Amino acid sequence: MEDNSQKRSDYLLLIQARLYGWSGTNADRAKRLEISEQTISNLMKGNAGEFSLNQLKAIARKSGVTARI
Repeated sequence: MEDNSQKRSDYLLLIQARLYGWSGTNADRAKRLEISEQTISNLMKGNAGEFSLNQLKAIARKSGVTARI
């Protein structure tokens, strides 16, 4: 089984870059992506371990990240 921690890390960086580009609070970001503020907080802190690769892919898609890793 392939270790996908690098892929998770790469997706997290892309998501963070997108989120930092959005104005507003984490609450605003959470509402925009329809996820919890806690999830946004974990993303912004870089806690890739909190998320599966599939979760990060879904969040990336929702946030408009189009890169394939």
